[in-house]
Amino acid sequence: MAFKSVAMVSAGDSGSGADAAWHLGTAGHEIAILSSSKAGEALAHELGGLGVAECRRSAAAVQRLVDGAMDRWGRVDVLVNSAEYQPAGSAADAGGRHLHAIMDAYLMNIVRPTRIVAPVMAEAGGGTIVNIVNVGGVDPLELAPALEIFRGAMMNFCTLVENRFGASGVRMAVVVPDRLAGQSDQDECGAGMPIWRFRKPEEIPGLVTCLVADTPGLLDQKQRFDGPLTSQYKAAA
Repeated sequence: MAFKSVAMVSAGDSGSGADAAWHLGTAGHEIAILSSSKAGEALAHELGGLGVAECRRSAAAVQRLVDGAMDRWGRVDVLVNSAEYQPAGSAADAGGRHLHAIMDAYLMNIVRPTRIVAPVMAEAGGGTIVNIVNVGGVDPLELAPALEIFRGAMMNFCTLVENRFGASGVRMAVVVPDRLAGQSDQDECGAGMPIWRFRKPEEIPGLVTCLVADTPGLLDQKQRFDGPLTSQYKAAA
């Protein structure tokens, strides 16, 4: 009997996380979704999978979804970590509580699921982790320095995970989307982009599906996939 790949998606109730879950589910993967709202749970059920609607900032919630996936399918082959929106501001001006909220949204959102899922993948012989972040972290932006601090830490964490579990077949990719066509600040952001190229909604989930494909050699180490906007801000600085 052929087994379907099992994909777990964190923050799968909206945005790129929900798009990735839908794309993977319709491509034939079994789907498990962790979200902070009932929308992610409803999407998981629509795709014939599992959903846990609890605060994503809880390791216990992540563990419950992993346990549910293991009980039902006996495996987790793919982990897609997306981010929930959290307003970011100056590292100097933001209070301690605000900094912790940013850290939870843009660093711990990747650390918590990965720490639980990566050993499961390694024990089973491998898997793929895809982290969908936003512009920054690789090429920091002055617009949100507090955010960039934790995004930079996220990139270092990904390297450490790859170093520890890579030999066991765990692959990791970091997807850094550029701006979406039609956003309110399109004219301002596009001014420094030589080709004025904004992404379409289906491009990120399509890329995620490609990255998790069982294609030897496609990802044999941590990879970065980013759009033109990161270099646009650097050039405009």
